[in-house]
Amino acid sequence: MFENIITILILAIGEIFAINMLIKFSKSKNLLLDIPNSRSSHRYAVPKVGGIAIFLLLASSGFLIYPEFLTNHIISVLAIFFVFIIGVIDDLLDLSPYPKFLVMILSSLMVIYDGYTISSLGTYFGVATTLGFLTIPFTVFAIVGFTNAMNLIDGLDGLSGSVSAVILSGFIYIGYIENDIIV
Repeated sequence: MFENIITILILAIGEIFAINMLIKFSKSKNLLLDIPNSRSSHRYAVPKVGGIAIFLLLASSGFLIYPEFLTNHIISVLAIFFVFIIGVIDDLLDLSPYPKFLVMILSSLMVIYDGYTISSLGTYFGVATTLGFLTIPFTVFAIVGFTNAMNLIDGLDGLSGSVSAVILSGFIYIGYIENDIIV
């Protein structure tokens, strides 16, 4: 497990270099630039390539650390890929929310079909809170909601990266103490 964490850290350092290379390439070719508008927090064009580097880190770390996941859960991997692709298409074409929501909902249903659901909210005051028939709608709501929340705070340079680092650090800790490689 510890060697997996070291591998991910090495890949993360590589991602920093990949992001810098993608930023320089994006600026030099005027590709995937976020032009400031009335909703922007920045005053100059900023490359929108961080998601590409993050996806490459996710894919490479998954392949290196747990290749069985890729074959055992190809449906979830495809769902992640579809969300990535719609994000890249949105960066290129500035899509309306409808196709993005459709892809996110369909992708979350793919993840559910692959066996990942949120069926409980935990135990509070000794009472287990299971979702029962609300498991599937709540899981779709959680996946789509989390994806959109991250997309909304992505407009502030570095904020989504910082929030993701905190969340992923928590996942790493939980996965480590529970000896759960998937987490």
